[in-house]
Amino acid sequence: MLSIHTKNENSSHIVKLVGVLDISTVDKFNEYVHTLDSVLTLIIDFSELEFIDSTGIGAILRVIYRSQDEDFSVELEGLQENIREIFEMVGVMKVLEAMQK
Repeated sequence: MLSIHTKNENSSHIVKLVGVLDISTVDKFNEYVHTLDSVLTLIIDFSELEFIDSTGIGAILRVIYRSQDEDFSVELEGLQENIREIFEMVGVMKVLEAMQK
């Protein structure tokens, strides 16, 4: 199960993911992301995400690539050690760093 909690602060849109982002819940995340409009900074908070699989990682990468097309920045916050290790292993952090330059 995935819950998505959102909050706007100035020009930042904060998305807190709670639960599991996997093949069974990724459509909910993708649908939410498609509703975003006029975002300058998208902050994705992973502090309460328990698990992510390859489909969830793919969804995060699509958001990062979309940020380049639509000229907004993406920040990943609250990464637990296990999720940070996965992101580093599959290259999400390198892609994010490269996109920010």
